[in-house]
Amino acid sequence: MCVQCKIAPFKFVARVALLLMGFFSSSASFASDGFDSVGFDSVRPTVSLGSGILFERGNDNLTQSTRLPLSIGAGARFREWNSRIEYHSFRTSDGNQTLSVVRQSENVTVWGSYDLKQMAVYGWTPYIALGLGAARTSVETRGTLGTDKNEGSWGGVFAGSVGLSGAWSERFAVRPEIRYESAEAFKTKDARWGVFIQIDTIF
Repeated sequence: MCVQCKIAPFKFVARVALLLMGFFSSSASFASDGFDSVGFDSVRPTVSLGSGILFERGNDNLTQSTRLPLSIGAGARFREWNSRIEYHSFRTSDGNQTLSVVRQSENVTVWGSYDLKQMAVYGWTPYIALGLGAARTSVETRGTLGTDKNEGSWGGVFAGSVGLSGAWSERFAVRPEIRYESAEAFKTKDARWGVFIQIDTIF
């Protein structure tokens, strides 16, 4: 596979991230130039760690398999708006001592979310989020004659979620959510949905 094919998804994600960062930076600069009375808050960087239980739909649209991804992300908050770049992956294996197949799934997504603060109850704030990025699945086949590995191709993905954000303190927040992710190349087959929980550190 050509090098350009491998790095193209990262270029796309990086461009979207730069646009979001530019928006937040401009907003922060605008607020610091004497418009605090309008109600602008400062931009606050965030780092997040998370995990969840996702159910992957098979090609027959009937069978489902459980996936346990781990995620790391970085972004920023500005008033009710939040953005972040998230990387998550999970690994599955199947087979026996004679023949086994190991799959490694990787996903890089740029998320944007909006807090519905007018609906906050008991310290929990509902939010909605949309994501766009790229994903790939690498397959490694191990047999008695050796190992064969296919790195897979990066393809576009979209995602959406609804959840609740609860502040533990000024610096920490937890976000349980219900999430949907398409498969590579925006396919709805092999799509994943389930529950995801993330912990945010706010600077």
